[in-house]
Amino acid sequence: VRLIFARRLFSYRGTHIFTEAVQRLLDEGTNIHVTIAGTGEDEAWMRGRLDAYENVEFTVYESADSLKIHQNQHVAVVPTVGSEGTSLSLLEAMSAGCAPICTNVGGMTNIVIDGYNGLMVSPNADALYQAMKSLVEDGALRLRLAEKARETVCLGFSYDKWKDEWLKILRGAMA
Repeated sequence: VRLIFARRLFSYRGTHIFTEAVQRLLDEGTNIHVTIAGTGEDEAWMRGRLDAYENVEFTVYESADSLKIHQNQHVAVVPTVGSEGTSLSLLEAMSAGCAPICTNVGGMTNIVIDGYNGLMVSPNADALYQAMKSLVEDGALRLRLAEKARETVCLGFSYDKWKDEWLKILRGAMA
């Protein structure tokens, strides 16, 4: 199972809880491949803990290539520990067909319905570990969440939907 953490590598983006949780899975011999896509002040810290694992890779990508990098993944982990606005990282992963795991903070709660189109957990390593383990072990759940995640983005967060809603607002303001 391919897991991706595609974010800026800063502690408030969940680098520490992700690293702790994924190390547990790796140490258990879980059949996973982990991609960490991004840069930031925690990169050296994460590499120091994860470089020894053959099934962990670090990479970077241009924002225009987000869908491309996510399309080869099964699970996207977005473990923000502080509040943020609507998470573009989460929406990109969902639109590419990844089953998302996110934390119940800020801009995640207006996108994911826990158990319907993703898993939403408290922002701590144990909860994150349990969610990742669940999606690694339960392929049917992983596929169902991925399908609903993609559907959610298509219906509620697409460019056409965004454009139509903004045009309504602008036309109303001009009237």
